[in-house]
Amino acid sequence: MAATDTKFKINYYTLRDFETLKPVWDELARGEEMTFFQSHDWYRMLVSRFPDDNSRWLTRFVVVSSGDGPVMLAPLWVVRRTFNIVNRKGVYFLGRQGWTDYLNFIYHTFDAGALDFLMKCVSRDFGIKSWTLELMKEGTSAFAHIQSRFSFQVHTITKCVALSLPDTVDDYHKSLSKSSRQNIRTAINRMTKDGIEPAVEFSLRDSVDTDTCIAMRAERVQQKNSRIHLGFATALRKRITDALRFHPPVYFPLADCPATRLLSIKDGDTLMAFFNYGLNPHTRQAVMMAVGTSDAHRRYSPGIVAMYKFICDAIENNSLDSIDFTKGDEPYKYALGGKDHFIHSVRISL
Repeated sequence: MAATDTKFKINYYTLRDFETLKPVWDELARGEEMTFFQSHDWYRMLVSRFPDDNSRWLTRFVVVSSGDGPVMLAPLWVVRRTFNIVNRKGVYFLGRQGWTDYLNFIYHTFDAGALDFLMKCVSRDFGIKSWTLELMKEGTSAFAHIQSRFSFQVHTITKCVALSLPDTVDDYHKSLSKSSRQNIRTAINRMTKDGIEPAVEFSLRDSVDTDTCIAMRAERVQQKNSRIHLGFATALRKRITDALRFHPPVYFPLADCPATRLLSIKDGDTLMAFFNYGLNPHTRQAVMMAVGTSDAHRRYSPGIVAMYKFICDAIENNSLDSIDFTKGDEPYKYALGGKDHFIHSVRISL
């Protein structure tokens, strides 16, 4: 299916066409506003697990081209009719409700006219006016355009934390608070005192057992959830809504996305903590995803020690410009020098 106007042309592709889009996708994903979550490698994992089209929904990769070639790509999940009450008819980004922390249209250089044309054509061709655009980074051209053009029917803001790397390790140390520097020294000294010589490894996916990481991560999530106390009515309503809501297939980036990397810290052969992350070589940014810490080693703050060494290594080797800790405001992110930024989830009507 294709549509045109005097400047733009639009084409629709299905899940089966995904691999044929790689050259176009890779070129557009080189844009400075893109993250690892917009990469073809990341979506290959999502697509390999996502269910086929049916009477309730369609998956479409929408490519807008001008005379110079493709200028924008949108991975979309189109819900054709509301189902199970809570899954509203509308257009969504493919990748929602999973490990993807940032969603966006995919473009090398933003073209407002291309986005307007894309949204107009999709709404017309599928007969849907409602768009739910989630996890869009504040400061991106696409979100700024959406914000300027539409009134938000629903608007949720989520805090994230990221670290821009300075030129030298000395500058990095100076940027940390006195208490943060002391806490890092204390953690390292505590390991030394107890005879632990931590081995920190970067980018070695095969150096740990994936099942151990999954179990460690699950334990962390369980502990976080145990600290959330809801009233009976709220908890019941949440349970019912969760049961009715569409859930994408379960996956774990470390196990299921070969393009992701691993930062780990061990005591001998025993895993103390890990970070699973993705790297965008064009923006020189790492995005952290799954994180886990062994309860038995928690007193040593192994995650902070590993990340501190990772940051220092990246500065010394000039290998990264930034490290994005993604969603959440956990204290360790600020202790390592991270600063707040925000993502937005909105619902609009064309």
